[in-house]
Amino acid sequence: MLRRTVAALAILLAASTALADALHFTVTYAPEVADSYTGRVYVMLSSNGRLEPRFGSSWFRPDPFFAVDVVDWKPNEPLQLGANALGFPAPIAELVEHDWHIQAVMRRSLDSPTIGQGGGTAVSEVATARLHGASPGLGLRIERVIEPRQAEDTDRVKFVRLRSDLLSDFHGRDIFMQAALLLPVGYEEDLRRRYPALYIIPGFGGSHERAIGMARRFGGGDSPDLVKIGLDPRCRTGHHVFADSANNGPWGTALVEELIPHPISSSASVCMPRHPDATSPAARPAAGRACGCR
Repeated sequence: MLRRTVAALAILLAASTALADALHFTVTYAPEVADSYTGRVYVMLSSNGRLEPRFGSSWFRPDPFFAVDVVDWKPNEPLQLGANALGFPAPIAELVEHDWHIQAVMRRSLDSPTIGQGGGTAVSEVATARLHGASPGLGLRIERVIEPRQAEDTDRVKFVRLRSDLLSDFHGRDIFMQAALLLPVGYEEDLRRRYPALYIIPGFGGSHERAIGMARRFGGGDSPDLVKIGLDPRCRTGHHVFADSANNGPWGTALVEELIPHPISSSASVCMPRHPDATSPAARPAAGRACGCR
């Protein structure tokens, strides 16, 4: 009996020593960031320094990242990510030795499909260290808040941001729909002229801004006879494809009933000229790629 007890204690001691020697990250955040935080905290690694790790992870060659969920986490309270953390592509103890770029991320954007790029997300400065699964611990402090990106109108590109009553009611908070209008060459010469509208839905990972690049390629580039409208299909779960769903909400209905009739769109004289019924779906064709092709 005594031998079994001693053996068990030896195993527990060895396990405790192994955990103490395993790599872990200790994360804190400044009081200026938030009074309290409930959500998911990440430590993201990058094998090169071209971009901050928060811009990862690559789809095709993903670098490691680790995460823990927290409830009512307070400023200056140490949070440890080690054997307790979710890890991809492997647990933290299996981290391959490398000169890593490391960044802590407090994911606070409820609508961005990316971990570290949404407005309001808070991050640490990037640390650099040679680490492996049994390295000593490393401290990171979150102090910087990512500001929402605001696109600016130009002579020919106009941006629309519209609060959706339908989507806001579904989610219980403000939800905004976004679009970008690419006006035709010569638009300002005759503001009474009415134009056909081509709605463009980008694929997974795309946005209304990226859709403008697509828009310049559709129909032979800049067309003098067409308003091209890039739609933003991004949501927390990735790409909502403008479909009504139990998870993402009534995006399809909101597009048809709220965004398309929005006065900003009307001010751009968007309609199908000489069409027998301007309210017909044929008056507003749509195009897209990948997830944007429905």
